[in-house]
Amino acid sequence: MDAPGLPALRGLENCPGLRKLDLRRTESLTELPEAGSLTELSLSHLPWPDLSPLTAHPSLRKLELGTMEKLTDISALTALPALAEIDFIDLPLLTDTGPLLDVESLRRVKRSRQMRAQALSDRPDPVLAELETREVTVDWH
Repeated sequence: MDAPGLPALRGLENCPGLRKLDLRRTESLTELPEAGSLTELSLSHLPWPDLSPLTAHPSLRKLELGTMEKLTDISALTALPALAEIDFIDLPLLTDTGPLLDVESLRRVKRSRQMRAQALSDRPDPVLAELETREVTVDWH
């Protein structure tokens, strides 16, 4: 859904069968209300500095973070007990991936463009290296 002026998504709680949601270019969206059984979520072009709006979605299993130019804090991911897969695409300000170590259900991580450039310049992310020792699949874009 592209909706630049959309401030809120009221009514999601009335969609118990909603499993997958794709939000792009919703720059004014500041919250994401509970949506019963949401398991897959794609976000892009949101002005969020952190992922705290996701804590209302404990059934989330797969998360794609597209272009999120202001995102610096992913610690809210630790509040998602079912999260198994995360796809980082374009997160220019994200430097701390440490919270991923506390997501016990995590099974797959796709690195962002920035993470790939870092790894190719002989500065591999120690968090991603640790996840690989835990048998988490770490892929490239």
